[in-house]
Amino acid sequence: MESTVIPMAVNRTSRCPTLALLLALASALGLAAGPDGSPPKRAEALWREAAGLHVEQQYEAAIERFRASIALHPSARAHTWLAWSLSHLGDYERAVEHCRRAIALDPGYPNAYNDLGSYLVTLDRAREAEPWLRRALEFDDYCCPHYAWYHLGRAQLLQGRPEQAMGSVERSLQHRPNYRPAVQLLILLRLLDLRPA
Repeated sequence: MESTVIPMAVNRTSRCPTLALLLALASALGLAAGPDGSPPKRAEALWREAAGLHVEQQYEAAIERFRASIALHPSARAHTWLAWSLSHLGDYERAVEHCRRAIALDPGYPNAYNDLGSYLVTLDRAREAEPWLRRALEFDDYCCPHYAWYHLGRAQLLQGRPEQAMGSVERSLQHRPNYRPAVQLLILLRLLDLRPA
């Protein structure tokens, strides 16, 4: 989706009050070029502000800024981070919805697949989660495969496949040896020794 930037300086505004009103409205909505820049640049600034609030665990404020960013210029990253903030407030259904929107906007954004799978596992929809997690792992440039392997292990365990779960958790630890949730799940799997008889 391409945005149109409306120039702030138009010589005919004094002769055309409707045009002047439209330009003022566009400026107020952040759709006009000016000191704040284009809608994508303003959306990026809002995303950065929202991400900072998220990191500071101010999830409600972060959600508000992510939504404002998306209203200006939707992006897979903004939808995925909005989903992450929603998940911290326990709103996993809406988090799933925003991950799906992220994937629709950019099918090449692996974080959205992992996060979608993670939220589905949390919602006890492990069978539905597994293909999304596997899709995240197909990306060569995915920064965080340890997350997807860990969540895949959770999904497999919930489906009664502990040996596969152990293998996935071990793969997670190959990518990030000190990833605490994976270490804890692996210890639990070994303690329970849930292999089929």
